[in-house]
Amino acid sequence: MHAYDVGGDLHEVPYALCHGLATCNSSYSAVIVGPMHHSVEGRGDASSAIQRMKDHPESYPPVIEARDSNGLKITNNSFREALKELDELFAA
Repeated sequence: MHAYDVGGDLHEVPYALCHGLATCNSSYSAVIVGPMHHSVEGRGDASSAIQRMKDHPESYPPVIEARDSNGLKITNNSFREALKELDELFAA
């Protein structure tokens, strides 16, 4: 996927799909999340995988939630907004 596919700038955005918390480790710059099961392996006492990642920034990269008006959902628009948030995060 390229950022320009959803209206970002023309630089490639490398990405990988994480299947479980063990693969979403700190080797990534950030994680853009969408809807997922709450009972993900490795979430420990956290209510969800997203909360686990947010509660343990020493082990996981920053989490950006892709949302539409109804909640977590990856759409062209929510991904574009997540890319903007990612840009702001690393511009600081």
